[in-house]
Amino acid sequence: MLRAVALCANCPDAVIVVLRNIVQAELDKVRSRKNITSLFSRALTDLAGLADAAVLAALNAIPTVTLIDFSDIIAYLTCPLTPLALGLDDTGALTSLDPRVQLRRLQNLFKAQIDKARRDFEDFLDAASTNQIIALARRYANELVRQRFDPVSFAKAILVSSTVLSVCGLTEYQAGPYQAFANEIVDFSLVGGVPANLDNNVAALVQKLVSAEAAFKAQLAAITTIG
Repeated sequence: MLRAVALCANCPDAVIVVLRNIVQAELDKVRSRKNITSLFSRALTDLAGLADAAVLAALNAIPTVTLIDFSDIIAYLTCPLTPLALGLDDTGALTSLDPRVQLRRLQNLFKAQIDKARRDFEDFLDAASTNQIIALARRYANELVRQRFDPVSFAKAILVSSTVLSVCGLTEYQAGPYQAFANEIVDFSLVGGVPANLDNNVAALVQKLVSAEAAFKAQLAAITTIG
C-alpha cells in the first residue's frame, strides 16, 4: 500500500484505482468527442447550411405514432383485419391467445410503424440533392449518439476530481487523470446534444439529426409502456 499512502494518506490502492478509472473514462469520452467534432466541423463548415432545409423537412415529416392503453386493446381484438396484420388466421386465433401474447403482438404493429417511419426518413435524406453533405453530418450525429453523453457520470467525475484535490492534494491530483480532465472540460459543453463550440450551421444541422434519432428511440421506448 506504499504508493497509495504516499499519494493520498490512508487510501488503499483499490480506492485510488477505482476513482482514477471513473475520471479516466469521462476524460476519454470528452477527448473522443472533441476529436471527432474537430474532424467533422472542418469538413462541414460552409456546407452544412445547404442541407439544413432538407433535413428539417425530413424531421417534420416523422409521424407521431399514436400508442394505445389497455382500454383501447379491445378495438384491436375485435377488428376483423387485425389478425391479418398480425399474421393470424382469424379473430378467434387472436382472442384465444394469452393476454401477454396479445399485447406483444400489438406492440409489434407499432414497431412496424416506427420502422417504416425511419425508412421513410432515411429515404427522404438519401433522395435530397445535398445527400452527400447530409451523409457526412449523419455520420457525426450517429457518433455523438453512440457516445451518448451521460450527465450523471460526467458530474460524478467532476465530484471525484474536486474531492481528490481537496483530500489528497496536488500529488495524487496530478498523478491521476484529474488534472488532465479539468483541463479538457474547460472549453467543453453541450447544447442541444451537440458541442457548444460547433459552427452555427453545423450545430443546427446536427441537432436536427440527433433530434430525429431521439424521436425514433423515444417511440420505441414508449411501446413498452402499452398496457
